[in-house]
Amino acid sequence: MAVNTLSPTVVSVRSAKPAYVYGATATVPLVTSAASGNVRVGMPSDMPANATVTSAILTFQQAGALAGSITVQIQRHSANWQASKATWNNRPGVSGTVVSVTKTAPADGTLWAFDVTADVAAFVGGTVANYGWRLNSTSATAVNTRGSAASVGKPTLVITYMTPTDAPINLVPAGNQSVSVAKPWLTFQAPPDTTAINVQIDADMAAAYDFDSGDVNATTGSLDLTTTAFGGLVAGTPKYWRARTKSSLGYSAFSGWVQMQRTAKPTVTITSPGATTDDTTPPVVWSVAGGTQVSWQVIITVAGKVVADSGQTVGTETTWTPPKAVSTIGTSATAEVRIWDAVDRVATAGDPVYANATLTFTAQGTGSVTPATGMTAVPDGFAPFVTITGTRAAAPDSWQVVRDNTYIASGLSPASANLAAYQDWTADPNKPHTYRAAPYTNGVGTASGGPTVTVTPTCLGIWLVDPVTPTIRAVIWGDNDGDWDATELAVVHQPVAGPPVRRVIYRPPLSGSVTGELVDVAGQTADAQITSLYDFKSNNRDLRLVLGDRNLLVRVGDLLITPTPDSDLDRHSLVSFSWWQQDTPPWSP
Repeated sequence: MAVNTLSPTVVSVRSAKPAYVYGATATVPLVTSAASGNVRVGMPSDMPANATVTSAILTFQQAGALAGSITVQIQRHSANWQASKATWNNRPGVSGTVVSVTKTAPADGTLWAFDVTADVAAFVGGTVANYGWRLNSTSATAVNTRGSAASVGKPTLVITYMTPTDAPINLVPAGNQSVSVAKPWLTFQAPPDTTAINVQIDADMAAAYDFDSGDVNATTGSLDLTTTAFGGLVAGTPKYWRARTKSSLGYSAFSGWVQMQRTAKPTVTITSPGATTDDTTPPVVWSVAGGTQVSWQVIITVAGKVVADSGQTVGTETTWTPPKAVSTIGTSATAEVRIWDAVDRVATAGDPVYANATLTFTAQGTGSVTPATGMTAVPDGFAPFVTITGTRAAAPDSWQVVRDNTYIASGLSPASANLAAYQDWTADPNKPHTYRAAPYTNGVGTASGGPTVTVTPTCLGIWLVDPVTPTIRAVIWGDNDGDWDATELAVVHQPVAGPPVRRVIYRPPLSGSVTGELVDVAGQTADAQITSLYDFKSNNRDLRLVLGDRNLLVRVGDLLITPTPDSDLDRHSLVSFSWWQQDTPPWSP
């Protein structure tokens, strides 16, 4: 809302000297049929034509006291006039509504205020020419008002008005931005008081527009072209569009014209895995046609929950292998491959900026391969590993080990009827696990059946093990189980009834520190373990940290080994290190 206070020019005209130019005087007498005032004021230059005038009050101050009932009137002039030549004889006619104000025995200095809102709104809107007003009195007694030449108490015109918002901005799509559908959503910034929007589309921004939406009821700046009669974008043929908004104050100005175009997305085809796979960490392979891949992303979900996500990665690679098992045997998972090309695209509802393809696969063995006839799974009893063996009448091409319906090792003991002893150092300790030795035949798959053994590996102390060469390891003893940082990202929902429900959104990788002692244990001396620790310190690589009921893939740092003599002069060593989990933690259950 804006307020402008203006100073009108008031010219006195009198019948006593009908051809005399009185001009702008300090006092303007008003006498019925004998003296009146011609009033004019220019509209503010900064007031736009689409402004809504909410109030316009023209005020005059009375000079001298009067008795009785006095009525003063004002009415719009119907013709032009010049202040320097205004006389009683050439005063213009009047038209429009007469605005009258009556006062009884008005005192000196009384203000006479006339509501001329309708006239000023017509002047601003251009529907009526601004020729000002005639100020007159119905009384034969002179009503003297202070004129525009008075030293004090000059007349004023106070205009209050509002303007519609500026033209919309932030139009999308715009410029070189592309969409891939014929009828996208068009969006732009609209003010909160919007009641309707208007969109025009044209091939050359000519006056005869290809499409005009007319007024579309809306409170936001968005238009779904599928709900309109717009014919649709043709690939390779740009169109231009613009928009305006409407509120209780009227229309805003139109935005500038912006370009939009339709460009087809590439076609993505997932070529691997197939509908079934022997691999619970299957490589996802895809091909791209009809465009140039500049970045990609693979997302694998099980029962609608994300279990692996490569993140958007810049590059032309067409293969990605999840870092850990994404499903168990007999469970289906869905792989989605997303591809971004070099085109500057914008997303609209139902049309993301990437091309994508999905494929559902099931990790499943086959009954066409003869299973093992026997197997063993034996925990060490002290160290946190399990030794698995298998037997079969005829040699398969290789062996696989399955733990808890997940393949954990493949390509073992090739072309042998017996699975040589395989040590599993990756199972969570102190909880039961079910193992199966599974024969594998090239081109056919993994046997789906066979004997199973359920065992519980134990863990005493804290173990740090090289998973490639498990003999390189250290066992830390003591009362300290380590410091953990295991913050979870979670939200708490409050149902209408019942207790709050906490839902874990994501579990970040764990980290922490360990402090303890090295002693001769598990067939290794403390000195041998010191050698292993120095090897870990000098060669930064992935290790297994096993403690409690956890078996984590970690990197270690800040490794400190302190040999300390005890009271009987034997030697033991204190060790401390920090660790950071490396394998991707699961998403929320």
